[in-house]
Amino acid sequence: MRCRVELPAWDGVHQVCDPVAPATYMRIGQDRYRWEFRLPEELADGALADRSRLLALLAPWTGDVPQEHLEVVRTAAYVFRAQVTDRWRRDRVLLLGDAAHLTPPFIGQGLGAGLRDAHNLVWKLARVLRGSSSEELLDSYEAERRPHATHLVRTAVLIGRAMTSPHPGTALARKAALAVGQRTEALSRAGLAGLSPPLSGGGLVRRAAVPGRGPRPGTCAPSRRCTPRTAGPPSWTICWARSSPSSPAAVSPRPCVAWRPRWTRAWSRSYRSRTPST
Repeated sequence: MRCRVELPAWDGVHQVCDPVAPATYMRIGQDRYRWEFRLPEELADGALADRSRLLALLAPWTGDVPQEHLEVVRTAAYVFRAQVTDRWRRDRVLLLGDAAHLTPPFIGQGLGAGLRDAHNLVWKLARVLRGSSSEELLDSYEAERRPHATHLVRTAVLIGRAMTSPHPGTALARKAALAVGQRTEALSRAGLAGLSPPLSGGGLVRRAAVPGRGPRPGTCAPSRRCTPRTAGPPSWTICWARSSPSSPAAVSPRPCVAWRPRWTRAWSRSYRSRTPST
C-alpha cells in the first residue's frame, strides 16, 4: 500500500501472534507499507475482491487516515512451502535459490539462503571452468549448503508454529516467552545463536585445527576492551594471528584480517566514545 500520510504506527516490524488471524506489518519505504495475513480461503478471496473488506483488515494500523489517502498498490494470495530438493547437482546442472529450497517467511531467510548458495558456488565454478580445480570441487557445494539450508527451513517452520499455532499449550508457552522477551534479551540471543549453524561436511571443511595455521575460517576473532590508546576516529584495524602482540614489529608476516569499524562502543573509566563498526 502507498500512503502519503504517515500511518500512526510504530515503524518497526509488527508480528501479530493471533492464532485465529496471524499477521505481519512493516514499513518498506517513505510512503509504502506491507501487510501479510493468514486467512481462511473464503475470507482471503473476499479481501482481495472487496476494497472495504481489505481496509477493515488494515484498520488497526491505518487508524483515522482518510481512505482516499490509502492506495492499494498490489494484493496477492500465496501458499508458502518448506521443501529442500534431494539432489543439488546432476552433471553440468546445478540448482540454487528457490530451485533448491523453499522456506516459510517467518525468519526472513529466503533471499539470504539463495545468496549464500551463489557465493558458495560461483567461485568453485570459476575454478573448474579455468581448469584450476577438478569437477570434484563442485560436489562440495551440496555437501556444504544443503545441511545449512535444511536447518534454516526447519527453523522457519518451528518459529512459524510457535507464533501462529492455535494449540492451547503453544499459545500459553508463546505468552510466557513473549513476557520473558520483553524484559530480557534471552529470547533474542537464543534465536540468533542457532540460526546459522557451522559447516558440517564437504571436502573443504576441516574439522580440526592444524597446528601453526592459526584460526579456522568462520572462527570469531578474539574480543578485547578498547582503551583511550586504541579507540579513536573511524580507521582500519588489523587483527594479527597472535592474540596480544607487544608491538606490530614483533609479529611475523602471517595472514591477517583488516576491517573498518562502524558504530562500536568503547569506554574506560574516564573515556567514552562511539565510532562506526561493521
